[in-house]
Amino acid sequence: MEFAYKELKVVYDLFLQNGYRFSFFGDYNSKGRVFLRHDVDCSITMALEMANFEAGNGLTSTFFIQPDNDFYNPLSQKALENLSRIAELGHKIGLHISPSNCQNQEDLVQYIDRTYNYFSGFFPVDRIFSFHRPGSFDGWRYIEVPGFVNTYHSKYFKEIFYFSDSNRREFISSDLLEAPSTGKSIQFLTHPIWWSEEGASPKVISDKLFRDNFHEIRSALRVNIRLFANLLKD
Repeated sequence: MEFAYKELKVVYDLFLQNGYRFSFFGDYNSKGRVFLRHDVDCSITMALEMANFEAGNGLTSTFFIQPDNDFYNPLSQKALENLSRIAELGHKIGLHISPSNCQNQEDLVQYIDRTYNYFSGFFPVDRIFSFHRPGSFDGWRYIEVPGFVNTYHSKYFKEIFYFSDSNRREFISSDLLEAPSTGKSIQFLTHPIWWSEEGASPKVISDKLFRDNFHEIRSALRVNIRLFANLLKD
């Protein structure tokens, strides 16, 4: 696999040819639906690129933003502009939750509720969440939070097909290609970091992330700290 958008388009076209409908998670049906999900672990800019690709093909999906990650600030001006654009394209935005600081399920329920209440004041976010690295807390994966959709609820994770590219897994397999013939609904998870117009190796992707972050930090230093305005001239 090259992890190029053209490969995703082949899969998406296969779903459509078999009569599937791309739906948001709230429009649940165990038959004939594709619940398209993207966990945004590293770059909202890459998420916007995928959002543009899907909108250009008449598709909508849900992008899950991780508020406490180490790679981006979802409240920076650029991130808020990108999130606004993703929503304008017709996509939905959810929360990608890491419960590493929660001691028990009660803590986790409160954390999800607090996180939603805070971030919904800054960008359009739906009451839906996915988990970051769910295998590290398997006993909590299926937790029910009143008023929220959990993408790992059994009806989305066990009762229908579930396919994921986690850790850059080459998941376009015979199982995936044969699944649409059954009519059974599908949850289809990708991570925008792996995908691009032409496809790229992990080394190329990491180099791009380093380079982009370097330029953003350099620009922020020049704009916000007078001393660096001259020191970091191009």
